[in-house]
Amino acid sequence: MSKRSNAEPITELASSWEMIPTGIPGLDEITAGGIPKGAFIMLVGEPGSGKTVLAQQLCFNQAAQQVDKKDKRKTLYFSTLSETHEKLIAHISRFDFYNGAVISDMVELLSLQDPLVQGIEHTAEVVATTVRQRKAELVVIDGMRSIAALVGGVAKTALLLAQLSAQLSFLGCTLIVTLEADYGQSIGGELLTTCDGIIALYRRRVGVHSVKYIEVPKMRGVAQLEGLHSYEITNEGWRVYPRLEALSIRSGQPDTQVEPDKRLAIGAPEIDKLMRGGVPKGSMTMLAGSPSTGKTLLSLHYLNEGAQKGQPGLMLNFGETRQQLIDRATHFHLPLAQGIADGLIHLHNIMPVELEPNKIAQLLRDEIEQHKIQRLVIDGIDEIERATHNEQRSADYVAALVAYLRWQGVTALFSKSVPKITGTEFDLGDSAMALVAENLLLMRYNELNRHLYRSVLVLKMRDSEYDQTIREFEITDAGIEVLPLVKAK
Repeated sequence: MSKRSNAEPITELASSWEMIPTGIPGLDEITAGGIPKGAFIMLVGEPGSGKTVLAQQLCFNQAAQQVDKKDKRKTLYFSTLSETHEKLIAHISRFDFYNGAVISDMVELLSLQDPLVQGIEHTAEVVATTVRQRKAELVVIDGMRSIAALVGGVAKTALLLAQLSAQLSFLGCTLIVTLEADYGQSIGGELLTTCDGIIALYRRRVGVHSVKYIEVPKMRGVAQLEGLHSYEITNEGWRVYPRLEALSIRSGQPDTQVEPDKRLAIGAPEIDKLMRGGVPKGSMTMLAGSPSTGKTLLSLHYLNEGAQKGQPGLMLNFGETRQQLIDRATHFHLPLAQGIADGLIHLHNIMPVELEPNKIAQLLRDEIEQHKIQRLVIDGIDEIERATHNEQRSADYVAALVAYLRWQGVTALFSKSVPKITGTEFDLGDSAMALVAENLLLMRYNELNRHLYRSVLVLKMRDSEYDQTIREFEITDAGIEVLPLVKAK
């Protein structure tokens, strides 16, 4: 794309947006590349939603992008409050994105209080003149409500913003303004109609805890990801977690399918025989079972088998710690620790408290794409289904997850606890994953002569042959051992 001059007309800017990456993880993904250069973006959110932190992080990230450029352009941050710059810096400096070396040189902190008192025409002229003198590429005005109070209402504020937008776009400068309001409520159309894009922030209660969401309801000329996405603010600053369903819609139908003729062995020989060599490559397998029947242990067999064949594996576990899993594998003589040391097995323990589905999806995406994962275990899909059910998105989330795994060519195993210890009753009707999984293994206890015996049964293998025999198995020091039929009790 050819470089535009600062004096290029606004009509041409609008027809060919150049995207400025924000440098904020996940935000560029939902905005399809960043913030359009020369655009006017309104950042709307309730008090405490993180508007100011986001605006400040955008300023410092923009300055970081200018380091290696010959023709460096500044970022201007205009505050509308009476807060001193020293106090402002004290707040910003707590975050990792803060860089004191660029203050004044690349990021300039200014105040609009005095110009606003003298009227909107004077204020617009001050901002435009400062942009020209400083050769600024990004302007942030933090505090729309303060502007409305100083200039005398919403109508005058809208006029000021319209003037600023026109002048700064002509100069090739992007304008970001923060507005303290709930976008879901009526906040005055005069302000929102003047902008090219809207980034809305929400804080919503899910049960008894609060979740932060970000939405891009408007971005002219950009195919943004629709709907609500999650975000969090840590010492590093902002991090956005795109909604998996929206990513799935953008990607479309997977072009990779299950390969019934190619099998991946689970690592328990007799179970592999029941499945005619293992699970079909690219398939999804539900491993349902009563508590303590060996679901996690069989999953470790699956990962270890893959490591022995050079196939990278990943496990998400919601119950045991990483060390507990390693210790368990060691007890059963599974070289899990060696697989981890070789970079072929990756374990992640997640506390099953207030799970954030989008954050889990991001973790999966990062790990799968970074390590070229071929085998995935989610040990406790119940927890993810419960978290997504709270947001009324369980079926859509699971469908999007399966589509993503198909795209990546991952063969996955999902364990799920079945409440009843014994008996013939078996119901997975509440499980979205059970409905889409091609394969279904059941591990249960059977009661006979006042003793409990473990059994395994292949209930389903779509488009594949399999043995429907119920087999007894034991857990020995060697791991899971399925008993020969002649020795079964």
